[in-house]
Amino acid sequence: MDVLSSVQLVSMDPGGCANVADPSRASAVASCHPCDPPMTPAIPPLATASTTAFRLQPHAEYHVKEHTVDEGAPYVPDDRIRRTIAERILTGANAPVANTYVNRDGSVRLSLVEKLLATYCHAFGECGGDGCGCNRLKRPHCRQRFRELVATRTASALLQRPVRAVTLGSGELLTDFEILLGLWSRGVAIESVVAIDTSYKADKGSHLRALDALAVFFAPCRVFSCASAEDYSTAVAMQPELYGRANLFIYCDAAAVPYESFRQAASAALLDGSLAFELANVNRGHDGQMAPLEKWLPSHLKSGEAGRDGSYFSMRILRKAGASPSASRFEHEPLPHDAGGGGMGAGGTGGGGMGGASRCLRDEAEYWLATHSRERAAQHGARLFKVVYAPRMPVRAEPSRTAAIVGVRAVGDEVIAEEVSIDGWARLSRELDTYAGYRHFDNCGKPMYMLIRADDVGELMREVVLDEKGISIDDDGWLPDIC
Repeated sequence: MDVLSSVQLVSMDPGGCANVADPSRASAVASCHPCDPPMTPAIPPLATASTTAFRLQPHAEYHVKEHTVDEGAPYVPDDRIRRTIAERILTGANAPVANTYVNRDGSVRLSLVEKLLATYCHAFGECGGDGCGCNRLKRPHCRQRFRELVATRTASALLQRPVRAVTLGSGELLTDFEILLGLWSRGVAIESVVAIDTSYKADKGSHLRALDALAVFFAPCRVFSCASAEDYSTAVAMQPELYGRANLFIYCDAAAVPYESFRQAASAALLDGSLAFELANVNRGHDGQMAPLEKWLPSHLKSGEAGRDGSYFSMRILRKAGASPSASRFEHEPLPHDAGGGGMGAGGTGGGGMGGASRCLRDEAEYWLATHSRERAAQHGARLFKVVYAPRMPVRAEPSRTAAIVGVRAVGDEVIAEEVSIDGWARLSRELDTYAGYRHFDNCGKPMYMLIRADDVGELMREVVLDEKGISIDDDGWLPDIC
């Protein structure tokens, strides 16, 4: 029997679980594949739709689903099977086994050429886009390094205690599955997993099949899913012993998830002192260069350089400090020097460009730059304006009210101008302005303009006159105290 015929034995039932099309031939599959280890365990009977369907928890208004597995079910893998799969997938954090991963159905998935992977791991997947900075097929070391980083640091911190994990933006869970497998192979019991992703709102589909597969593989681990960080925070506030008290938070390749959603979910989930790990899919600007304002950032907010294998990604470790969600904060933990790309060290970044920062990190960096805009303007003698037109003002490609809009600035935002025309247009400074030089610097290097005043609407931006220290001369902070 060839490889293809062994793959064809595996199919999908209506409930999304793998089935052997001809169970009587399973033993033949177990013995004939040329890549199998000599003592590969036989495949047990697999799950059916009726035995792995999820059920809602009692607090259904929180939109939490639990993916259940019958206790003692014969399709749950034993430790021999788990160990064999772990050896196949986790071999060499920095030297992935060839042909382990393929692009299937638009996602990166484990290859089905080996029956155990086809049986237990076929449902797991992750981003397969060509532009993804974490694409495993194009940049094989990125996710493996992250997996090893999370498993090693978490196992060390837990001291053999069971792991209670929460993962945000988890999709089809391939990286999360490998992290949990790495923890299990280090002797850590998998007690519970809460996965949060908007795709889990549906009642069927590939994402739900991945959750069912996770529940089967790590049974009796409890596996829950939520469709949003808000739903999760509500649920954990009512039943923290069930959904919260986590000691691991994973924020992996979730560029579409806002930073505030990460903080909200991680603050609600984690016990004080527990770790959150972030891996970001990032890319450089149009010319492959870093954002001009990178040089102004403190070291813990800089994005670093490209990885040794050409990948562009960012990793961070954050430790929760503060027992309650409302009072919690996150402190940066140093990364090992071999965890990722060049430039990764204390401060926790590695990757390239403004895109070299993760969305979470980028939001923090942008906030820092915005709050220090006056110092930059004063140091270079540039003119600074404050948006006074509510709620927002357009940024245009040309100094004309009919020109294309390339962005917006909100009321209260501060704008640093490189040049101001006689007819009242400010050209944003790509070297100093937060928006033009960091947030939107990949606009192909093209200029951006904002109108200062218009006769029909009045004042749109008000100039803030600064002294040499960046203090507004309209403020009274410079006046001496009068006793």
